[in-house]
Amino acid sequence: MDILQDISLQSVTRQDRDREKKHEEKKREEKEREEKERQKKQRQTAFYLSFLIKDSKGQKEEEERKRKEEQKRKEEEEEEKRSYIRTLRATANSLVNSDRPEIDPVDIVPNDNGDPRMDLSRQLNKFFAQSCLSKPSMNVVFFSKKRWKEISNNYTLRTEVFNILKLDVALHAYLVSSRSGWHYVSSNEQYSFMIKDYLYMLAWTFDRTTLATRAIFTARDDYEGQSSLKGQDGRFNLPGLRVMHLYHPLSLACICLADFAFYFDNLIVDEGYRIGDIERDTGHGLWVEEKTNAPAPELPKLMNASRDIAKIIVIFANLFKSVEVANTIVDSLQHDDSWEKWYKKCRKDTKSLMHFDQCNTSFRPAIELLRLRIKTIKQSGQVIDERAKAQSTVVGDLIRREDAAAGYRLAEATKKDSSDMKVIAIMTMLFLPATFFAALFAIPTLDWHQENVITENFRIYLAFALPTTFVIFVTWDLLNEHKIFKLIHKIYQWLDKNETKKESHDSQRKRSSGESMV
Repeated sequence: MDILQDISLQSVTRQDRDREKKHEEKKREEKEREEKERQKKQRQTAFYLSFLIKDSKGQKEEEERKRKEEQKRKEEEEEEKRSYIRTLRATANSLVNSDRPEIDPVDIVPNDNGDPRMDLSRQLNKFFAQSCLSKPSMNVVFFSKKRWKEISNNYTLRTEVFNILKLDVALHAYLVSSRSGWHYVSSNEQYSFMIKDYLYMLAWTFDRTTLATRAIFTARDDYEGQSSLKGQDGRFNLPGLRVMHLYHPLSLACICLADFAFYFDNLIVDEGYRIGDIERDTGHGLWVEEKTNAPAPELPKLMNASRDIAKIIVIFANLFKSVEVANTIVDSLQHDDSWEKWYKKCRKDTKSLMHFDQCNTSFRPAIELLRLRIKTIKQSGQVIDERAKAQSTVVGDLIRREDAAAGYRLAEATKKDSSDMKVIAIMTMLFLPATFFAALFAIPTLDWHQENVITENFRIYLAFALPTTFVIFVTWDLLNEHKIFKLIHKIYQWLDKNETKKESHDSQRKRSSGESMV
């Protein structure tokens, strides 16, 4: 139980620290939001007073440049923190004397050809060569996500790292793929193991003749924010490691299983709060206070809730997959009889057998506790997943209701516009006849002072007015539904049909007259 207690203590402390950090971040976000609102009001005021007050454009540009430089510097620092390689060596002496393994950074120095990646194999060979063959040891190389991506894309370097690690060839395909799972393969005097999940990928070999563990630990998407396998500096470490763990091939599996359980716990808590916030925003949920006159949530808030729900559903789909991986690890750890037979075939010395038995005795209650804990986590995850799916339906209904309300408002606005257009049309109809006749009587081609009011030039007016009116109506008809064209086409078809009938009738009459003559 020592390993579980140590990881539990560090994880609980880390959880408290993370909660305080989230609380502080929330306060900071609120302050930033208030500051943005204040700056927005100031910009609005400056805009209205821009005709009276001339702003210093050069000073603003200088402040913007400094802000961008500071932001770029912070991003580079964060990127540097996420991009590193570390080695961890644990021996009986280091764990007894300092109660912690030796951890050192690896500096990748360019070789003669200027390629820093090829120098890595030389340093790893040197690191593993320093392990003592006569004493148990655990040697782990940690790669950040960025560093491992560089290595995995280089086939030659990747193969060389695997060979240095002495991994079985059967696991190579799983290491470079995106498939999660728990795998182990036996070969000669050693076992090769691999755990791959959304937190990290861990592959190691355990040699029962030398009691040497060679491991490679590569961070994945959720490691930085969720894993408890870190030290005080926030970088890779193996908390709770003891001397007896060096004698067991599945010590790293047990450590990872405990880390998975705490990762699942944090995920349940965080996503539970998030789905609770969504339930409060939508007003639909078991623990939401009933408000009769509560206003409906706005459409932007509903869209954000829809995105969050989609993320939560995907997160819990991945969680259930990870739970199955954890259950397979539990099954392997609980079958300690097979590991004991394999181990004792080669090891006959009392010291190694004593530590192996101590490790098995420590693992049994911890594994049973973790098994029950993971089972409870899965049940809690199913509840939150169902809540998320229920909220997905609620948000969809609310969005449809908002769309219907928007459609109703649009219909009302259209109806009002139609009424306004009707008034305009009525007013036009009222004044159009009088306007027309006033314009007609005012044209010079009508001379009201003579007996013949209509002069000879009046036909020029008609020659322009009537064809233009006809052209306008025809154009309007063609631009809308081509009714005239369709009518002409129908007339043409009718005439063609009648012509065909007439020709058929004539030919039939000629044929009948010929037959009568015969």
